[in-house]
Amino acid sequence: MRIIPKMGVPLVALALALAGCGQSQDPAADPTTSSPVVSPSHDEHDEHDHDEHDHESSDGKTQEVGARAPRLALTHSAGVMVVDAEKLTVISDIPLEGFLRLRPTGDARYPLVDVAGTSLKTLDLGSWTEAHGDHGHSKITEPSLTGTSLTTQKAGHVSTNAGLTAIFDDGDGSIEVFETKELAHADATPVRTLTVAPHHGNAIPLADGKLLHTTVSGEVVNGIRILDAEDKVLAESAECPGLHGSAIAKDAIVIGCQDGALVVKGETITKVKAGPAFARIGNLFGSTDSPYVLGDYKQSADAKPTQVAIINTTDASISTVDLPAAYTFRGLAFTDEGQALVLTNDGQLHVIEADHGHIHASIKVLDPFTEPDDWQQPRPTIHAQGHWVYVTDPANKKVHAVELSVAKVMATGELPQAPNEVAGTLG
Repeated sequence: MRIIPKMGVPLVALALALAGCGQSQDPAADPTTSSPVVSPSHDEHDEHDHDEHDHESSDGKTQEVGARAPRLALTHSAGVMVVDAEKLTVISDIPLEGFLRLRPTGDARYPLVDVAGTSLKTLDLGSWTEAHGDHGHSKITEPSLTGTSLTTQKAGHVSTNAGLTAIFDDGDGSIEVFETKELAHADATPVRTLTVAPHHGNAIPLADGKLLHTTVSGEVVNGIRILDAEDKVLAESAECPGLHGSAIAKDAIVIGCQDGALVVKGETITKVKAGPAFARIGNLFGSTDSPYVLGDYKQSADAKPTQVAIINTTDASISTVDLPAAYTFRGLAFTDEGQALVLTNDGQLHVIEADHGHIHASIKVLDPFTEPDDWQQPRPTIHAQGHWVYVTDPANKKVHAVELSVAKVMATGELPQAPNEVAGTLG
């Protein structure tokens, strides 16, 4: 991968976030500065609007606002829409060509836009909060691409941890690790590089300069390796056939396998076997505040899954939860409060309490839908942000906002394009 500087001055700021029903934060946030996310209802917008206190900065482009301004990024066939996450109206539509994906960087303000697998561009959602002692100053500006552009042969996973972001290039096996805060700069340079055998792989930065990356045996991806800062092997395992997917949990990392998972704690790698011989876990979701991780759970390579896995990293165990219908691979998410979320193809959003594995609530959001055969085509997708869950409705060009605290759809926004992938910031 190499960086191509482009015109434009990036904006860098501390991105603070509210998580769950109470007040929490993104990894770089100060919890004392959090403000409640405003409900999309008309009355609450009126109550929390503070236009009389808003003012423009000296550059004439940045405004200080009286409360956080959450925003969403939604890809479509010709670009990326940035949407006001309270009003569900489009703020900006940035044109881009090719199949577009959104990759987290660890700073919710600055997701990466994967353009056709050959370029990663940093998107500034234009909403953030700066910490000032026991309070914060929330600001907004026009969404834009910052000018950061990383070229790849075939973009693989982008993984974030410990204030760092690692990019794995499936095409040439190169791994580049960046300080997350530097990815907003057009001249960002990696703090660590490594090249391994090309494969559909992943690399995860660890504390103290350590790095976890996937490994292959021949052409089969089946293991992981943990390196120290000087690339010395500290631990490794080849007990993960069909390896795919990862999630960061509290004091642990989970890697998905065709027959269970690997749980990594420090330099200890534990294989957790699923019950059936084939029980593929390939998409994983977790939170640094919870020891539990949500995973899909396929007991057949072809059948639609109707169970999900809950991996307990405390005792290295796997349990399953039965669902009333099959679900889409884009219909999984996990909140900072420890709730696993699953959107099933009958249009229901299920809220699972991960610590005891039962369905706490089932919320009707969409009409029943059929997934397209091509995985790149839009399908309903969910994104958890604070105590809100956003559900895309590409068939009707809509996005719905569900408030978890009341288990109800609170707002629906009309969109000019059918949305595909979604990310966002609480501002």
